[in-house]
Amino acid sequence: MGAFVVIILVSIGLYVLGGIKIVNQYQRGVVLTLGRFTGVREPGLRVVIPGLQTMMLV
Repeated sequence: MGAFVVIILVSIGLYVLGGIKIVNQYQRGVVLTLGRFTGVREPGLRVVIPGLQTMMLV
């Protein structure tokens, strides 16, 4: 049972880390939710929902 919990926690951690994106000072991030434009992100650490949102740097 303990190993199962560890595997689940590691999986959740990797999922969350996969949603953290870095936008550099000279870039902007364009966020697409299910392929539709939903906003522009300024420089810094930004969070997207993996699987639902993607961020393209321009």
